[in-house]
Amino acid sequence: MELPATINLSQLSFGRGFLPDKSIEINITVLANPDQFVVNLFEDGIMQETADIPFHFKPLFSHSLLYPSYVYRNNWIKNKGWGEGDGGFDRVGFRFRAGRTFILEFVAAPKNTIIVNVNNKSFLTFRRVDLSQISQLYIDGRGTIRVNSLTLCPQIYLNNQHVGSFSRVDLSEISQLYIEGGNTIQLNSMTLCTKIPSPPTPPFCDIRQIELNNLKIPSIIDLEEIGFRRGFTYAKIIRILGTATAPTNFDISLVEDGIPEETADIPFHFSADFAQNEVSE
Repeated sequence: MELPATINLSQLSFGRGFLPDKSIEINITVLANPDQFVVNLFEDGIMQETADIPFHFKPLFSHSLLYPSYVYRNNWIKNKGWGEGDGGFDRVGFRFRAGRTFILEFVAAPKNTIIVNVNNKSFLTFRRVDLSQISQLYIDGRGTIRVNSLTLCPQIYLNNQHVGSFSRVDLSEISQLYIEGGNTIQLNSMTLCTKIPSPPTPPFCDIRQIELNNLKIPSIIDLEEIGFRRGFTYAKIIRILGTATAPTNFDISLVEDGIPEETADIPFHFSADFAQNEVSE
């Protein structure tokens, strides 16, 4: 990744707001003669002009025993400027070393809190202002760091209305997804995610995301063939974006190997009936 880099988060599947369960992971190598690098999470507009910066993270490398290296944190609000800086020399151990690679992770937590982890270990927390309008990520560190990779882990455990749960049979052999709806629905897109938490804390998110578009109905999707792997197991998610066109009913089934209702078991069947205004499983 070339630096400086500005990523518009709201235009990606990451969406607007640094909300609980979202995380940003940056794989970074520190160069031979480091000075400083910065990561900003900011709102719509131009930094330090028209856009608030709810979170400013800046490690500063020292080349003198008199002035130790430290990590500076702050926020910036338009028409007010910078807040009170945080980053005393003795509060946070400095974990960045010249020539070494590390994983820097920012995790959104409740009450507008940002948890910072380094190499899967808790580093510090920052809580000051509202994070719900964050839409951009800025990284700079020319001459100090090389960004090897950037992983954006969206809030895939959504806070939408909970429809229901289903627990009945083994789901470990599911290998197909079947959608039927005729002219009832238009299938706009489908996202299949595997989110793997790594307990214990601090939270760490490795997300593998598969996006499918322009799907026809009826549609049978071989989950193994597209890389989702066999089994609908813990932390896997399927998200379907559809439009009701001439609503009567539609069906979604998670199926094992074979032909549905003939040679293949159907561990999960979801049917929405618009006339009866009900969902059956």
